[in-house]
Amino acid sequence: MRGQDETREGRDCQVLAYGVVRAPFEAIAGLRKTPGPPGSPKVAPPLLKHADEQTVLGLAATLRALVHFQLAGRSFEDWAVVAAPRYVGRMQTIFHIDRFRRQGASTVSPLIIPHLSLHSTSGTISLALRSRGPNFGVGGAHGHLGEGLLAALSAGDEAPEGTWFVATAWDPEPVPDMERQCANAVTGHALALALTTKAIEGVEPIGSVRFVPAAAEVPSALELPELLTMMEESNTPGRPRRWFCPLPGGAIELTLAADAPQTQAIAV
Repeated sequence: MRGQDETREGRDCQVLAYGVVRAPFEAIAGLRKTPGPPGSPKVAPPLLKHADEQTVLGLAATLRALVHFQLAGRSFEDWAVVAAPRYVGRMQTIFHIDRFRRQGASTVSPLIIPHLSLHSTSGTISLALRSRGPNFGVGGAHGHLGEGLLAALSAGDEAPEGTWFVATAWDPEPVPDMERQCANAVTGHALALALTTKAIEGVEPIGSVRFVPAAAEVPSALELPELLTMMEESNTPGRPRRWFCPLPGGAIELTLAADAPQTQAIAV
């Protein structure tokens, strides 16, 4: 894999598509059964049966990107998947810990390992897309956006065609009750980006992601909900939309072209 220093020399990735989703906690059950819009690849129901809620949101955003930017039907066999969830697995893990303490290890399902760990989101999405490229989770806490995007830029050489980057988060963080439900009102947010350094026939780039050295002060990083709002804003004629995420030694710059097709977050 490319080293971090090599990535910081100015590697650019083109953005081919993006998908955004906002959904309250109670809508996850419906997305678990039907994560994608009409025209999206079919997802076998068992794939999401035990998946963390953020994994469901991330796959839903990916499938919406496929449909909205007319990528459905293309092969993603040679693509990588990089996921950057924030506090993934927290909602369900607390119940397994409680059961372990009260009833012992034999009562805890081994399925929590593939479904509630940092790498579960990328693994599940790679299965849904039939991707054979590398997949891994990055970050996991605050700062997950910058860390995840930097990793997605670095993954380019390991994925001959491209990389799916998926970020998810709750706002605010959910508080579980004793019925394994959410006791407070929360909204799940998800962003999926199709990134590539290659020219793909029939697909025009709509933006770019790159690391820029710290030549000048950049705005403070936004959290995921604010980033989605920026991506939903109407295009200003002749003016691209830009978002910066500071990192040591520079920043990640995400740019959407002035003529990039607009898409709205799906409020489920």
